[in-house]
Amino acid sequence: MQQQRQSATYTTFFCFCAIVAVWLLAQWFYARPSVAAADWMGWRQADTQAIALNFRDSGNDILHPQIDWRGEGPGFVETEFQLYPWLIKLLLPASGNIEWPGQLLSMLAIAGAIALAYRTLATVYSPAIALLAALAALANLGSLHLATSIQPDALCFFFYCAQLVGFYWYLQAPARAGSAWLAIATLCAILAVLIKPTALHLGIIQFVALLLGARHKLKSPLPWICWVLILALFGIYVRVAHLLYEQYGNTFGIGFGGDAKWPGLAELLNPMNYYTLLRASLTWGIGITGLIGGLILLVRRRLTAWEWALIAGNAAHLVVSMRYSASIWLASHYHIFAVFLGAWLTAHALHEIAPALRQWRNAVLIAIGIALVAQAGLNTYHRVHHPDRDGERFIALAQMAQPFLQPNELVVVRSPTTARVDGWAGGENNFEDPRLFYLTATKGWVLARDEDNVEQLQKSIAHGARHYIHLEAFDRLEKTQAWLEQNAQVLASNEYGAIYRFNEKPVNSSGE
Repeated sequence: MQQQRQSATYTTFFCFCAIVAVWLLAQWFYARPSVAAADWMGWRQADTQAIALNFRDSGNDILHPQIDWRGEGPGFVETEFQLYPWLIKLLLPASGNIEWPGQLLSMLAIAGAIALAYRTLATVYSPAIALLAALAALANLGSLHLATSIQPDALCFFFYCAQLVGFYWYLQAPARAGSAWLAIATLCAILAVLIKPTALHLGIIQFVALLLGARHKLKSPLPWICWVLILALFGIYVRVAHLLYEQYGNTFGIGFGGDAKWPGLAELLNPMNYYTLLRASLTWGIGITGLIGGLILLVRRRLTAWEWALIAGNAAHLVVSMRYSASIWLASHYHIFAVFLGAWLTAHALHEIAPALRQWRNAVLIAIGIALVAQAGLNTYHRVHHPDRDGERFIALAQMAQPFLQPNELVVVRSPTTARVDGWAGGENNFEDPRLFYLTATKGWVLARDEDNVEQLQKSIAHGARHYIHLEAFDRLEKTQAWLEQNAQVLASNEYGAIYRFNEKPVNSSGE
């Protein structure tokens, strides 16, 4: 009997490896976008790849990331710990721009994260159930999107899953044991939080898991020391990053500059925001299998302390980041953490209902597996053909402007995003879209979509800018349009915008 179980374990592990191999090949040869800046979340991918290229070209250390929307300055920016683009930099050629290194890192990170979940669930439940839970995670649209995107969230998710696995085994260890697991979990938590501060909800998961399932361990100083260490290192990094904002004025909004991700009281009391949160999580995060699994466990009253902790942490994270996480357009990467929760709930629910299936057990599990494979195929197709409302116009504008521009030239571009978002706490918006800089290999200034003044245009000319790329029409930009008619000439235009060359000596500085 023991030999049969061991053989079944090896067989299931081989199946898991084969599924992951096929999944990786499908992502590499079918799902990878040809131009990251024209992909879904293309502005984040362009910024991330640009930071990697700037690491390579400048030779700066990892604490001095640079963006392209820098004006004439060095472009040092307040942002998360840039381990991901720094690793991309190690794989880039000495010159030129290739995008596959970042996509490869993301693919391996997602596959590695799900492999960690599979290994743990195979031990806690069974290899067959773990295989189905892992397949559900691989089929998730959030996993599929991040696997071929140049975004740091995939690497963060790997350390996030490693932390959860380490902390879970720390919970299972005897009262005075498990310190090695706690040390591993703490190291992974530090990396996850530094890469993406949204991973701070790991602290909620840890505390609730200890409070509900291992309260005696709260009497030990070890978890408290680890929490203080994580917060201290994160606080030190945020302060170091904020010094760049204070000196250079560039931010991604992680410190005290830029936009806010959290909601105000009005947003918290709006039930539609919770509906869109759930809808986004079903698409990008917990998934339909995770939701069904959670409901089964809730009805049967079989949710464990660990699962309640995972639910509490993820719920807190999504509510705190509601400005982004409740947006169908902005939400995708914010929900990746819930993929682990969905896989765990799926595995536990299958474990609960399997005995009731009796002789139909294998047939039902096989049917679920086939359904998940079909879901993976459909979501992969959806990932490839997911509509991007900006990609086409940015490619067309860049191709039109490229013949008139020199590499690293200073230019001014118009963003498709406004400077403020009314109705949310703070209202300020990070409008600096990097895609035209990235696609044309230039640097310079970004004007918000609703910024109708000519002062920045005048300042940019004084600091070396010779071209301006306008996006869309001049609706509500009468001053800008009038100023350009007198102080610049149109070099080329298409349905998406135009490129202008500034006159050597502007004749009108008022814009009136």
